[in-house]
Amino acid sequence: MTRRAVPRESLHTSIMDGNYNCLRLRRPLVSLIRFRFDLSAAPRRFICRPSISDAPLPGQPFNASRKLIASRPYASSTNAAVAKASQTFMENLQRGTHQLTADEKIVRKLGLFESHHIALHTLGQTRACILAYRYAMPPRLAVPSARPELMQSVETTIARIVLKHPVLQVGIIGEESAEPSWIFLRSINLHNHIKWKVLGKNENFRHIHTHIFRSELDTTFTNFRDAPAWKVVVLHQDESDFIEVFLVINHTLMDGSGANTFHMDLLRGLNDTATSHMPILPPAALEDHVLTLPDTCSNLPPPAEDLVVFPVDSSLRQKFIMEEVDRPGCGVDSPTFANWAPIRTFPVKTQVRDFSIDYDTFANILKACRMHNTTFTGLLHALTLVSLAPLLNESAAPGFESLTAMDLRRFLPSHPPSHPWLEPAHAMVNYPSLMIHAFDARAVAKVRSMISLQRPDPYRSAELMEGMWSIAEKVRKDIDRRLDMGLQNDITGLWQYIKDWRWHLSEQVKRPRRFSWTITNMGAVNGTSYASDPRTLGGVQDLSERDHWAISRTQVAMGASVPFAALCISPVAVKGGELIVTCTWQDSIFDTRLGDRFAAELERWLKFTARFHKGWPAQE
Repeated sequence: MTRRAVPRESLHTSIMDGNYNCLRLRRPLVSLIRFRFDLSAAPRRFICRPSISDAPLPGQPFNASRKLIASRPYASSTNAAVAKASQTFMENLQRGTHQLTADEKIVRKLGLFESHHIALHTLGQTRACILAYRYAMPPRLAVPSARPELMQSVETTIARIVLKHPVLQVGIIGEESAEPSWIFLRSINLHNHIKWKVLGKNENFRHIHTHIFRSELDTTFTNFRDAPAWKVVVLHQDESDFIEVFLVINHTLMDGSGANTFHMDLLRGLNDTATSHMPILPPAALEDHVLTLPDTCSNLPPPAEDLVVFPVDSSLRQKFIMEEVDRPGCGVDSPTFANWAPIRTFPVKTQVRDFSIDYDTFANILKACRMHNTTFTGLLHALTLVSLAPLLNESAAPGFESLTAMDLRRFLPSHPPSHPWLEPAHAMVNYPSLMIHAFDARAVAKVRSMISLQRPDPYRSAELMEGMWSIAEKVRKDIDRRLDMGLQNDITGLWQYIKDWRWHLSEQVKRPRRFSWTITNMGAVNGTSYASDPRTLGGVQDLSERDHWAISRTQVAMGASVPFAALCISPVAVKGGELIVTCTWQDSIFDTRLGDRFAAELERWLKFTARFHKGWPAQE
């Protein structure tokens, strides 16, 4: 059937004639037809039931305010949000465009990943991301009388970072439309972006730190047009020689590497106020916390798809268009899908569990990985499988699929002719990708059987450990093959066929959840900007005699995400310091006790693996 664009006033004729293809070309009008997926009827087939109860009758004009049909009881909040956004978008279409004020200027449209994340956020399907660094500071700043100097130094350095990175200077217009854009902001009130929490010396620092970390993960940014979607929370305790800096971001702005760049620039700026790597703050640029911005947003880093070509095999492209573009509300079931954690659009609240591994133990874990031809990421996938599989019935989770977050920067050109100022490795921008790992029912059943035979002490099973290392090595080989492919068949090349993320995501929540966990491994962070000895980078030695700033601890986490993997596991460490592993998930998609047991098992397995040397059993 030939596809054709249909005028809005005659759309009802096309629907009554059965020409549903026109809806693909008019995403805001997709509320006229809904697809329902019946998993129990045919678990491996597409089941799409069209409903035109919301369509206008012949002779009636289209009414953009009509409510969407809720195909699932718990999808009502998302559908209401989509209906409201559709009405707003239609009103903008009738006016011709989003109205700009005299002071506003569009920088560029959001790229694929940026559009995906702003749609998730405005639909209420995701929350914030946090990268928290602990900064050991010069002892002279630890006394209460030096606090004004400390606060001024932090604010001034952050102001210089904002001037260096355009993504911290821009707002978003049309965030609830199919084509949102970045807009230039004339100024930023840093008082709204930098918050201090000062504790008395007798207050429980760890308790308040945990509370801030968990509560800020559920941050929702709203005023996109007038303020950039980031903030910093600084936690300081009287007479302590460090501060905790929480960078809270909307994922639309940047990925984990970009957030790490923020902290590295903050460290450099605090250590050297005259460094050539940071712009000098012009006179009168920062007054009463208000930072006046220069018009430098033309240097906003471009999306990856504007820099390189993402080739896709024709068979994969056709499959993606059929399953994801044409029918995102339909789907196929698979034994490896995460049916044990059904998608729920409410409540979107983040559960957090974390634990630490000391430096010596972590070093032994890395040695064991090298002995078994794998990486820490490969090991973490294997241990997640070994920890999670026994906690779930085989009927509920016969197999699993997981994700590894990747960084595309290694494939992107530095200083390309189109953007000669761009250095991807140090840019605050979204250049991520994802790769899929599958653990079929046979492999998972073998893991379960070995653990069952070794109860109550499966950690002493040589056969189980060998199987675990085999899985870890397989994951490492999968990652190597994916890296060898470069940009071929990357998800970015497929996402270019999705033209309206809001509609796509509102339909996608009707499908079964696919991925059980994702791992975002940022690796080891350099804790200073001036030392080279790894043992002095992470605060493992006495810093009381230092006159420099250094990073002694770091923690990263992603907030709840409705359609994403059920569990998000985020390890990060400072070189020479402890490893922090943070596990997050959306509240109510499974029993909290399951999450508690999983985090405890993962910690236990990691610590046991550190004792695994040549020979068996592991030497105490």
